[in-house]
Amino acid sequence: MTRRTNRPSERGYSLMIVIVTLVFLSALALITVQAVSVESRVAGNDRTAHSALYIAQAGIAWGTNLLRQAPYEVVDSTSLSKVLALGFTSITGTGATVLDGWLELPGSQVTFGGGTYRVAIKDDDDDANPTSDSNSRFLMRALGTDASGNRRLIEVVMAVP
Repeated sequence: MTRRTNRPSERGYSLMIVIVTLVFLSALALITVQAVSVESRVAGNDRTAHSALYIAQAGIAWGTNLLRQAPYEVVDSTSLSKVLALGFTSITGTGATVLDGWLELPGSQVTFGGGTYRVAIKDDDDDANPTSDSNSRFLMRALGTDASGNRRLIEVVMAVP
């Protein structure tokens, strides 16, 4: 039986291959974990941003429904002018600068879906008089804020039939 002896140039070659392979696989695992972590954060941010948008949409629906009912019953230009002249609270200095100068609908700070919304209206300045209307259109804004503090604003032009 012949015994094989390692040559000096081959010593530790297998160990080096194993170490390099382990380093490569460890780096690959670390990159994968980082990518999954980033994707999870992006998905979470996207979910909460959509949550604020859905809350703002609920605010628009609430405001539209409110103005259709008594005592407002906005059905034409005349009734819209009456609503605009009611003297709703003008929003100022609340930190919600996107609503500054708008007329807040009564009871519009509503908790909904784990967040809140505020709804305000404003004449579309068709006649340069903010308390009257001549074209049966007005603007409505809803600011939705989710539980994480993300905010989304929706502004719609409402037309009265």
